[in-house]
Amino acid sequence: MCVRCFPQYHESPSQSAVLRLLLGIVVAIGLSTIGACRLGVRRADRDPVVGALARCDAIVAGPWKGLGSSAAPAGTPDDALTAALRALDAHLLCLLVLHDAHQADSRVSAGIARALYTRALVASEPNRDDLYTSRSWALQCLAQRPGVAGRLAQTGGRITRWVVAIVPPEDARCLAWGAIAWSEWLYQRGVVGAALDLDSVETLGQRAVELAPDLDRGLSHLALGLSLGIRPAVLGRDADAAGAALNLARQQASDRLIAAVAMAELVYGPAGDATAWRRTLTAVADARASTQGLGALEDAGARRRARELLSAGFPQPSRW
Repeated sequence: MCVRCFPQYHESPSQSAVLRLLLGIVVAIGLSTIGACRLGVRRADRDPVVGALARCDAIVAGPWKGLGSSAAPAGTPDDALTAALRALDAHLLCLLVLHDAHQADSRVSAGIARALYTRALVASEPNRDDLYTSRSWALQCLAQRPGVAGRLAQTGGRITRWVVAIVPPEDARCLAWGAIAWSEWLYQRGVVGAALDLDSVETLGQRAVELAPDLDRGLSHLALGLSLGIRPAVLGRDADAAGAALNLARQQASDRLIAAVAMAELVYGPAGDATAWRRTLTAVADARASTQGLGALEDAGARRRARELLSAGFPQPSRW
């Protein structure tokens, strides 16, 4: 598998088309979404990005009470789902406009990566690869640092401990979202033949924890837990380390449902603990929304994932 990890080395043609389409829509509807974002920029005196990000976040404020709570099969038309996807796309448009004005600000790139990851959780669409695009935005965020870019050139685009050693603390969200989206992308496609990619994604998660162990409701520990948890046993999986990281993520944000799903899928499943696996996923599937905005949408995606796993049944040992 290719280990040249950054968008400038290999980019998905379908995702490039999607981003071009989104930017085209921005031009078409500019007076509404663009105006709101720019207004946020004008009103933020000390940090122009803070106000603009808040306005972009307001687009997905919700509440999303009905989303992800039904037992309808994945892909079933649903008014709440349609509304959520429209809000997420509008949120992305706002962030893309903001990125045009603040390309060097890692908070904007990390926000785009998070929104795309959340969209992938909420709904899977055959003509989109939001996880790949999320990963690309996060990694592009890191590569725009001159020092990081220089080291990447020397490693041929591979992410190593030496490369990320100079990533600054303010880019921790890019490290974390890169690890999360990349882990999910690899896991969905099978990871046995991706040993070098696994090393790189774990490096992102480890560096995120080093720089910001208390970041955004357990985000760094979630990133590390996912990156460690997707490694198959035949490639030296450290189940204890994966479980410890995911436990820390759950301790920092007990209401972050995706961390509980990861614990069931990547720890209890491989350990053969069907009771803990089923108990955890059932609790997630039955959980009510306790957050708003992107957090509520992420939780809705976690509930969807839990129901799908329960419907499929406890995994056979050969899966691991």
